[in-house]
Amino acid sequence: MKILYSQIKEKLHVAKEKVIEEKNKDREDLPAIPPEVYVKTVQKQSKTKPKYNKEIIKTVDHELKTAQIIPRHHNTKEKIHFSNIRRPKKFSESVINAWDDTLDRSEVLTKKFGLNITREDLLTLRESNWLNDKIINFYMELIDQRSRQNHKLPTTFSFNTFLYVSLKAGGRYPELI
Repeated sequence: MKILYSQIKEKLHVAKEKVIEEKNKDREDLPAIPPEVYVKTVQKQSKTKPKYNKEIIKTVDHELKTAQIIPRHHNTKEKIHFSNIRRPKKFSESVINAWDDTLDRSEVLTKKFGLNITREDLLTLRESNWLNDKIINFYMELIDQRSRQNHKLPTTFSFNTFLYVSLKAGGRYPELI
């Protein structure tokens, strides 16, 4: 009877391995896990979103898809699953190149809210430069967008920095001046 069970167990194991191999055929390998990662922590009686705290990894077990960390808090588990890990965000080349003042200053870096932000506009944020109107308008639009997306925040509305100038010049409603 034991021989029969061991043969069945062996055949099931072989069949399982074939299925796993077939499913993993076109998958990419897991990327290397950096030494510092963000680990999801959920407080037991909290109804807030899970938070991610920065932790240092000691060892990684790829077979079990777990990692051992050096916990910074007494409530944090030492052994965690990969699904609870968020890798630190990397700066893309475009972000690094955006601040390179040797490149073309007229290159449009982003188009949003009807505004084209160029490298020259962005470089006004450096050191003791005067801010560009486009940068101010873009930031105000970001605040308005965040307010519209998160209804817990106060409702906002911002006028374009050119409002007064356009009204003074006769603008759309000259009778208001």
